[in-house]
Amino acid sequence: MKTIKNILTLLSILFIFSCDDRVEEIGPESILMWIDGEVWDVDEEYERITTYGSRDTYVDTAGEQKTRKIFVLHFQKQKGRIESLNEHYALIFVDWDAANYTQSLINEGFYSNPHTEDKEVLLQIVGPYDYTIGAQASITEVRMISSGQYVSGRADGIFFNPFTQSNTAGIIEFENVRVSTDEENTTYSDLIRGQ
Repeated sequence: MKTIKNILTLLSILFIFSCDDRVEEIGPESILMWIDGEVWDVDEEYERITTYGSRDTYVDTAGEQKTRKIFVLHFQKQKGRIESLNEHYALIFVDWDAANYTQSLINEGFYSNPHTEDKEVLLQIVGPYDYTIGAQASITEVRMISSGQYVSGRADGIFFNPFTQSNTAGIIEFENVRVSTDEENTTYSDLIRGQ
């Protein structure tokens, strides 16, 4: 009788622990883009699609130490090393005064350009020859699980395109995009406020 109790106790313990084995799932990655109202198939248009995220501290112009978080979704036309002068499209989120109590590489929330708060979004197409005219964006979800950090969000804005010498409207929606911390995936790891 004691053996049966021990077996039942052991099975109960094993059942409890096996029920607690949660499988962390992330839905499929999705990236949708529209340029000047036309749908762009990012897999056909770009040879490399990379991400970059970082969380670090810097000293602002007032001498205060702040936490800066960056998330970049980078699309490059050519294969090979990510270079700022290669034709590319980059969506850049920067939180210049990020909450430092979380380990996320970017915070959820509204980002704009020109920015009124400390959350800024930039739309870039090539090196120093382009600039963001205006944009609004949001990070709608950041999920941190054992396999990494995953981000979902949307951006809508206008930037100057030096290839066409015109203003270009861009919209991008993304879900469940895994954030890399590899600096080889971006040229935007050392952003300075106001540049």
